[in-house]
Amino acid sequence: MGAEISLEDGNLIATGILSCSDIKFSRVSVGATGNTVMAALKVEGTTNIYNPSFEPEIIDLIDF
Repeated sequence: MGAEISLEDGNLIATGILSCSDIKFSRVSVGATGNTVMAALKVEGTTNIYNPSFEPEIIDLIDF
């Protein structure tokens, strides 16, 4: 999605301008799916997520 990630004092720092993208997870991850859904809300266009988690909390997040 275009962010640059760095680790500073134990914190993950994301910088840059996000853009729509195709995201392909090699394995299902609830946390990664939720974070990607929330990040996708901040960009214009369509972000496609392949192999996402379909846990109830993810469906609730999408419906929110």
